Amino acid sequence: MTARRKTWLAALLAVTTALCVLIAAVPRNRPEPRASVSTASHDQPVLSNTSQAKRADEWTDPLGATPIDGLTVTVFPRIHLIGRLGPSAAYAIETSAGIVLVDSGLEDDARMLKAEMARLNLDWKQIRAILLTHVHGDHCGGAETLRAATGAAVYAGREDAPILKAGAPHEAFFSIYEMPGHAPHPTTVDIELGGDERLDFGEVQIEVLGTPGHTPGSICYLMVRDSVRVLFSGDVIQNLGEKPLGTYTAYLAPRFRGDAETYLATLQKLRNLPVPDLVLPGHPGANRGPTSPNLSSEEWHEMLDRGIREMQELAERHALDRAGFLDEQTWREK
Repeated sequence: MTARRKTWLAALLAVTTALCVLIAAVPRNRPEPRASVSTASHDQPVLSNTSQAKRADEWTDPLGATPIDGLTVTVFPRIHLIGRLGPSAAYAIETSAGIVLVDSGLEDDARMLKAEMARLNLDWKQIRAILLTHVHGDHCGGAETLRAATGAAVYAGREDAPILKAGAPHEAFFSIYEMPGHAPHPTTVDIELGGDERLDFGEVQIEVLGTPGHTPGSICYLMVRDSVRVLFSGDVIQNLGEKPLGTYTAYLAPRFRGDAETYLATLQKLRNLPVPDLVLPGHPGANRGPTSPNLSSEEWHEMLDRGIREMQELAERHALDRAGFLDEQTWREK
């Protein structure tokens, strides 16, 4: 079998896996969970999902974090998963300076995001910053509407910012996927990030990690509050299931903007970090049921080591058989 055929087959396998991840991430029809209110510091209301809290007891999470899937829930005091956005999720961080939103869902009017925030007694009008993990449309769709309505500043990776501002090309936003009813649109980026910056929102500090590979401008945000380290990983780590990493883009032609060599460097960079206390991915709905975001050291390192081996092998293949050979015929045309 030729090197080109091997690479093509690997790409086909990766795309099939990614499609399975998206199908698994589609919100299921479940009964609306009831919520109970507890009060955290700063006298801000924090809701916890009663049914999810029972599951948390079963996991005996040492931090008391709630297991996550695609449903809206308070994961940890003042940190909330905004679910039902399909196929991705967003996160709302309550701070003394207002709400910091990580990603903004698929809908350009942010209708579902607003409704899900309301279920947690969170006022979307208090959003003061929108931190985008990358350019894909299911993560940035509502940012422009929310910015216009709240005055929140939009932050994004420098290498993704020109595409966000232009609202094109289509494949940079939706990769190989058809998204009926959704189209790219320009998004204002107020602050472009390269990595290594520190963002301060009241008592919350967020370290910006440049983590390209899934897209050139992919960013992870490492939040520290009360000595708890929380990693918002976007699609660099897209779920906590069997296929946790968003490496599928590295198997596609360069026009889709994934890259094996930079993804490899990103995984090695994360591997050298102290293990985060919580890992909050971009597609928790693809987990195999509610999953604790508090990974053990062994789970963290095993996940990254598998990805490092995968990207090393792919980078070697690309060195032998150029990564761009698929540009001559796109996946959508096949």
